[in-house]
Amino acid sequence: MFAIPGPQSAGSSSTETNWTWNPLDKGDLVTLSDGDKTATFGGTANRVVRGTTAITGMKFFVLQASTASSTALGVANSSQPLGNDPLGSGTDSVGRLSTIIFYNSTPVVTGLPALANDDLVMFAVDAATGRVWIGNYLSGTWYNSGDPAAGTGYVASITGTLYPAASGTDAAPSVATVVSIALPTGFNRL
Repeated sequence: MFAIPGPQSAGSSSTETNWTWNPLDKGDLVTLSDGDKTATFGGTANRVVRGTTAITGMKFFVLQASTASSTALGVANSSQPLGNDPLGSGTDSVGRLSTIIFYNSTPVVTGLPALANDDLVMFAVDAATGRVWIGNYLSGTWYNSGDPAAGTGYVASITGTLYPAASGTDAAPSVATVVSIALPTGFNRL
């Protein structure tokens, strides 16, 4: 389960958006609660939910999974199917699941520490290029030796309009909008 806290802390960017999960853009077995801030996945087949706000410019956000073994956290375009296909199963999304980041059904980063319940995963997205960086929020480390400010080490490049997204079979991510680490140069909070 994921929860989205209230407004961001003092000093946050004026271009931030307080977004939620989209009740009109989710799989049939995804239940939203807490003002659409929490998504819970049901059933044994993967279902997807996208955020309400399209990513424009260069944005940063954090997602949290409370049932890490079955939840993928990531970014998807509007062509990502909402049912049966987890994030990263094609070129329409990228997802962090357990110890792997998947894109186009291929592990693009492996050997990561297992995603544990309530872990926080950070994302930097450059909507103009479709580049996506994924990292560990608590350590401030970007996977794949990523450096969003330099434009290097991204894990995927996705075309189309991009959204925060999650997929799962029994519990879903929450959005953490309070960010205590430095944002990559040129990026704003989503």
